[in-house]
Amino acid sequence: MSDSPEPSETAGEQAVVCARCGEKHAPAAMMQERRIRDDLLEMVLVCPGCGHQVHCYFDSPALRGKRQAVQEALARYRAKRTRGTWHTYQTARQAYNRQFDRHNLRWRRKLGMYEGGHGERSSRGE
Repeated sequence: MSDSPEPSETAGEQAVVCARCGEKHAPAAMMQERRIRDDLLEMVLVCPGCGHQVHCYFDSPALRGKRQAVQEALARYRAKRTRGTWHTYQTARQAYNRQFDRHNLRWRRKLGMYEGGHGERSSRGE
C-alpha cells in the first residue's frame, strides 16, 4: 500500500484522500509551492487536516515557458483545425513532457530524493 494520497470522486468533483488521516480535500486546497532556489519551485500536496506532505513535482521558469508554448499551440489548433496545427501542438507537448521529465529527475537526484514516482514528507520534514 502506498503512502501517496489517493484520488477520489465526490459529487463529480475530484478530491484527494490523505494517506495519513483519510480526509478528502480538493487538490487546489492542498497544493502549495515551496521555493527551493530563485529559479526552482517544489509543488507539494499538504493535507489541511493533519499537515501530511507529499512531493508532486519541481517547476521552473523554463518549464512554465514550455507549458505556455503548449497552451498557445493548443489554442491555435482549436482556432484552425488542420494537420499542421495539430502537429505543432503535439510537437510542443512532447518537447514539454521530455523537459519536465529530465528536469524533475535531475532535481530529485540532486536533492537526494527517491528515484521513482511519488514521495512524501511529514510536516516535520521527515
